[in-house]
Amino acid sequence: FIGWYRKMICDDVFVSRSFQADGPIIKKNISHFHRSGCTRMLFLSPEGVVVDFGKRDVEYIKECREFCKEQGYRPFEYTLTPRYKGTTCLLKQTEAGGPVVSVTLAYVRDGKLLNCRLTSPNRVIPDIYLLHQGIGGKPV
Repeated sequence: FIGWYRKMICDDVFVSRSFQADGPIIKKNISHFHRSGCTRMLFLSPEGVVVDFGKRDVEYIKECREFCKEQGYRPFEYTLTPRYKGTTCLLKQTEAGGPVVSVTLAYVRDGKLLNCRLTSPNRVIPDIYLLHQGIGGKPV
């Protein structure tokens, strides 16, 4: 419900992970932001997904690692490859460049860093319950 409210009322940009479909949506929303005359800050989650240990997610991690190799990068250990086409499209829509800040979140519980390598069996996949209430009364 919150997502739909934010999309309809606040003009949040939601994407479907297909640049062919998302490119025009991004351009339309950003154009609307410019016409409104309001200064805006956009928070992007360019990875677009939280992966767990399911078969489909393990395959996605593998695909991200292969993509890095194809692009000449060492495979990422802690993050997925960004959805670069949508991010590039968004950056082209900014007037006068504007500041861009890159943020990666790390989670800690009881002094232990929960972020591990994507392929680590010790990795904790944070969900909304874990982030807000914690497990056994220990919030992240």
